[in-house]
Amino acid sequence: MFERPEVDFSTAVTALVILIVAGALAGIIPAKRAVSIKPVDALRVEN
Repeated sequence: MFERPEVDFSTAVTALVILIVAGALAGIIPAKRAVSIKPVDALRVEN
């Protein structure tokens, strides 16, 4: 079973697309929140 592991090409492409979309969302969501905050307010408030 583990002697010659194989992955179907369509499975690999699907996994790649899912990882790219998840990574893009993980970067876009915080970036949108950061853009909506004024720089002066961000420097004034400490969390």
